[in-house]
Amino acid sequence: MNEVVLNANSDGVTVGTFDGGGAQLTAVSNLIDTSAAPREYVAQVFTPSKTGTYVFGLSKSNQDTVLVVYSGDFDPFTPSARAIILNDDADGAGAGGVVMNNCGINAMRCPKITMNLTGGNNYSVVVTSYLPAQTVSDGVNFYVFGEPVLIGSSSIAETVGTSIRLDLRNVITDFLSYSDLQADQAVERHISKMDRLAKTVTKNQSDVMDENQPNFMFEANDDRIELGLEGDIVLNEFDRTTTIFSQSFSHIRNKNKNSSTNGRLTFSFERLLNREVTLGNSIGVHYNKVQQKFPGEAKNSHTAVSFGTYRIKNISPKLLSEWHLRALFGDGEVKSANTDRGWQSTFQTQAFKVGNSILGRFKTNIHPQNKKLRSIEIWPKFIWNYGIIKAKNLNSLFKTGSNQNEVNVLASDVKVFDASFGPILKFRNKNKIKTFLGDTLTISPAFQYSRIKAKETTLKRGALLDVYFSNESDGMRTAQMRFEKSNLSTGASIWAGFNLKF
Repeated sequence: MNEVVLNANSDGVTVGTFDGGGAQLTAVSNLIDTSAAPREYVAQVFTPSKTGTYVFGLSKSNQDTVLVVYSGDFDPFTPSARAIILNDDADGAGAGGVVMNNCGINAMRCPKITMNLTGGNNYSVVVTSYLPAQTVSDGVNFYVFGEPVLIGSSSIAETVGTSIRLDLRNVITDFLSYSDLQADQAVERHISKMDRLAKTVTKNQSDVMDENQPNFMFEANDDRIELGLEGDIVLNEFDRTTTIFSQSFSHIRNKNKNSSTNGRLTFSFERLLNREVTLGNSIGVHYNKVQQKFPGEAKNSHTAVSFGTYRIKNISPKLLSEWHLRALFGDGEVKSANTDRGWQSTFQTQAFKVGNSILGRFKTNIHPQNKKLRSIEIWPKFIWNYGIIKAKNLNSLFKTGSNQNEVNVLASDVKVFDASFGPILKFRNKNKIKTFLGDTLTISPAFQYSRIKAKETTLKRGALLDVYFSNESDGMRTAQMRFEKSNLSTGASIWAGFNLKF
């Protein structure tokens, strides 16, 4: 049971007067009667957590009071609009063990209502007087008996807090995903440089820089649909220092109908220190936009800048390690699409990410009589990442009619840890025939573990199997299929994607 005191100083309460009710307010139909003096009112919003039967009313007031329940918000200019039920007098007994006092001259003047409510919907309860021109804003005791309810701005605060956490989760997971993409591309460039340097030594050839073409991506599975565009442009290479401009765009739609649009632009400056080490730094701009349907319809946006550093080192001729650190600083906003009972919140974000990957390279030559395969390469790979994002300087407001109030919102940090391990098996075409799918078939099984901690902790353990085609010259994946099984689902997830050069 919930019991609160409603007065002019209560959190989320609106106080004012409305013209209606006539000489004696006993029914909803009386609300359109403007023949008497205006009535004072105290209005409060509440949200039931589950669909069911609720009992609510007053246990104490200084006047003979009336209770009116509205669907949604109460408009004092049209007091009869959206009114569901009204009660004047009851039997003087409370519900759920509430201690009853007098409402005016006795407890029977305390109104009480029993009705079925829909979980998650917003309702307004309005306390006013039986007679016109009476004072009710000096305080009434209001109770609700049934499933837990969110009363007043606490329900708004919970909705805003959930929306912010969803936005933070989208930002940090996108940041980790893009950071991994940047790390993978840096490792590929490092390997390519090592191979080219080996050729210059053995064959006395000049070093030729390969160009990476932009890629178009389409990905679909049972959880989401993603469209994307990504690519790298090598701006300058001088004295083993490379400047690279990277861009990436994606649009994701999840099964809860939330959709997100993410764009990133990054400048990377990396230098081959010697034949074993590549050192790089990056600066990027990030944009995230979410069309939210759950937990409520809203629009979320976030812009940020990021700074990073990474180091790739050949531990041995067949083993290399990559470390990277990245930080992100941004501004976010979440805003409801509900114009009747709107809310919005602005905040600043700080995110940090650290990651490491260990990659081995083992090559087996195929018998010369094999006319199709030249070699099979085995790349064992282990990856782990940790990221955290915080929201600071929150400024949250909600508006009901012409009233605007501040909301105290607590948005917990979002922390993510993930790790995966598995071999990457590459089957190289003997004649390097470049087809639409490419000259290399890759099969990559892996075991994955993820831990996402926001208000609650989500653990995910599963197995992955990636199968894709690519070209050995640039490593670009042309077509890919993934099979995934985790402890969070009863079935398996299957998705397919492809890239096109243009």
